[in-house]
Amino acid sequence: MKTTTLCKYTLFVFSLFLNWGIRAQEVQLTLNTTGGALSYYLGNQKDVVTDLTLIGSFNGWDISTLHEMAKLTKLNIAQAKPVEGGFFYFGRNIYVENNKIPPCMFYSMSGLTSLVLPTTITAIGNQAFQDCQGLTSITIPSGVTQIDTLAFAYCTGLKSITTVGNITEICNHAFLECSSLTSFTIPASVTKLGKSPFSGCTGLREFIVDSANPIVCDIDGVLFSKDQSTILAYPNAKSASYTMPESTTRIEDYAFEWCEDLGSVVINNNVNSLGEGAFYGCKGLVSATLSNKTPSIKANTFYNCKSLNTISIPASVASVGSGAFGLCSGLTSIHSYRTTAPSATTTTFTSVNTSTCIVYVPKGSYSSYKSATGWSAFKYINEEGTSVPQLEANSIKVYTVQGGIIVEGTNIGDIISVYDVTGALVQSIRVTDETTIIYVPANHIYLIMVTGKVFKVAL
Repeated sequence: MKTTTLCKYTLFVFSLFLNWGIRAQEVQLTLNTTGGALSYYLGNQKDVVTDLTLIGSFNGWDISTLHEMAKLTKLNIAQAKPVEGGFFYFGRNIYVENNKIPPCMFYSMSGLTSLVLPTTITAIGNQAFQDCQGLTSITIPSGVTQIDTLAFAYCTGLKSITTVGNITEICNHAFLECSSLTSFTIPASVTKLGKSPFSGCTGLREFIVDSANPIVCDIDGVLFSKDQSTILAYPNAKSASYTMPESTTRIEDYAFEWCEDLGSVVINNNVNSLGEGAFYGCKGLVSATLSNKTPSIKANTFYNCKSLNTISIPASVASVGSGAFGLCSGLTSIHSYRTTAPSATTTTFTSVNTSTCIVYVPKGSYSSYKSATGWSAFKYINEEGTSVPQLEANSIKVYTVQGGIIVEGTNIGDIISVYDVTGALVQSIRVTDETTIIYVPANHIYLIMVTGKVFKVAL
């Protein structure tokens, strides 16, 4: 009796381990199904299948089933056609059209590591593969002509994309933040590129363009218009410095967006158009030399370029847009060469330390800048050739007594700087009391600067 019970218990434990072992292994399944029947054919295997091959057709109901397959890592639907019928829900009801991968079909199926698409499809919908982080490669069938908006956005594991057909359009942000892509080949068939299709591809080192392509080309791995006049996109991981070829006359909107390793860029003097957000998020950019034909610095051009410490704005620049230097917290000096202040907004210099950053302007231009929107926020505005920044005096009093200079109306901790008439610093004093006495040699003229205000005294 005891022996029989022990045997039954042993068989039960063995059965449990065997069952666990099967479940831990890859479970392959091939199904010949029709649209709407996938859940029925899977039965209780839906929760264990890891490798699924479909033959026949599938519709919206079946896509819902695919999303419910928690262990699915490999999917081959090469011989299955998308057909009308049913829908799946992803923030809204999404319906399937014949031979088209619908929007959001594989959205956030991050467990998928291998996917073979139907050979018959003609289109890939927006966000179709968004956030498929486990996907490492994809082959786009020959019938597909368009890669829609955000189609492969946030596919951070995607390393290889093979196009075997006649893709004519790559839409806005199609490969947004595909950080594992190191190279992208644009075939001859592509005739339209959307806005920033490769934004945030931080591993991208080069573009390779088929020489027969009619609209774009590559120069040393950088994406240009066919006539080589416009920079369309700079690979995020290409190099730490870049000098534009002489053929360049225009920089596309957001062309260098999120090139965080780019440390310096030289824009040749033929460039007469600098795109909106051209260097957006280039956090490592320390220096940028602008063309003297630049008519404007558009919105967000250098936004979040935290390492930028100085910038020279040519006399040709008539306006500086919103956020153009937003979050440029490292800026210590701005040299603007236009005699009248370029138009700016209250957000042009957001998060720039306007209390310490010095603005250098042409001689005789102080008043123009001091009264201009955006520029007036800077405490130190210095006319070129003047050693001491010019500012307005208000409540602080500075006067002389025998043997020294008295400064009143300052705050504890303020710095008082004393210059001679040549602009040379004589001494610098930190305020420790309500009244400060400064002892300097007599029979001289001095310039006293305190809290951004300048006083001229003779002793």
